[in-house]
Amino acid sequence: MSVYSRKVSFIDYYINGVKSGNIGVVRQKVTKESVFFTVEIFGLEKWRNNRVEISVGSNSNRKKLFELKIKEGRGKKEYVIELEEFRGDEYKKIIFELENGCFGIADLCDLPDIEMQEKKKIEEVSLQKEAENALAEGHKEEYREDEKLQNDEKLAQQEMPDNAQKIYEISDGSSEEMNELLSECMEPQPDKWEVIKKKYPILYPFKGQGPYVSIKPVDLQLLNNKYHHLSSNSYLMHGFYQYRHMILGEYSQEKGTFFYVGVPGEFVKKEQSSAAMFGFEGYEHSGDLGYYLYRVEL
Repeated sequence: MSVYSRKVSFIDYYINGVKSGNIGVVRQKVTKESVFFTVEIFGLEKWRNNRVEISVGSNSNRKKLFELKIKEGRGKKEYVIELEEFRGDEYKKIIFELENGCFGIADLCDLPDIEMQEKKKIEEVSLQKEAENALAEGHKEEYREDEKLQNDEKLAQQEMPDNAQKIYEISDGSSEEMNELLSECMEPQPDKWEVIKKKYPILYPFKGQGPYVSIKPVDLQLLNNKYHHLSSNSYLMHGFYQYRHMILGEYSQEKGTFFYVGVPGEFVKKEQSSAAMFGFEGYEHSGDLGYYLYRVEL
């Protein structure tokens, strides 16, 4: 099946007209004969209704597409339109009707033109290859000093405590201290998060949120086993080896408080699409530089 274009967009979540995070992702794929929309919603655990109505168009000319069933706060469905019936202007924004004045919007207004010849390179594949190359490059010991200084300036507002260097020595992966920390976190205790906060540098990158801790890829071992695969997530590794920085912590939203791993990045379309393809649920600004967030469990 020849693919002409792909598009990925976060679903922005609004409460009484005010944006409050993200609740999912919409992926669009255009082929020679059809247009495929894959809708994935998450983070609605506290929502009482078990269905979301999804539509397109303006308020005066709204067109219902389908209803998505929600179970345990999540739902996923694919919607297919024949290419000859597809009208790009009609699908610029996809609207998700929720409850009590809440709604979601996926902005697809920058869709590329459909060309009637196969593209040799699909943007998604290109982005993934770029991230994998960055990962391989990141394992080298040599980094240009000027790039390091620029990144340090962007992260200056998140100063490390005096014991940061000592704590980072624990994060080298082969030390006895790291093994001891893993053992301590596995032992029965009231709060694993409290143990982690005592061992790592504390940060407050977002206003009204936190605390967060500064970690390295090896520290992903501290997460629940089902998230250990993040050590091979190309976008996560690309972000870390570009900025030498990664965070873990709690983020409170209307729908609950959850743990997230975050990597620095710029809020631009190319970055948003790449992050969404690798499972990141949202973005939070932090001065000139923000973080793409991946939901995890401890």
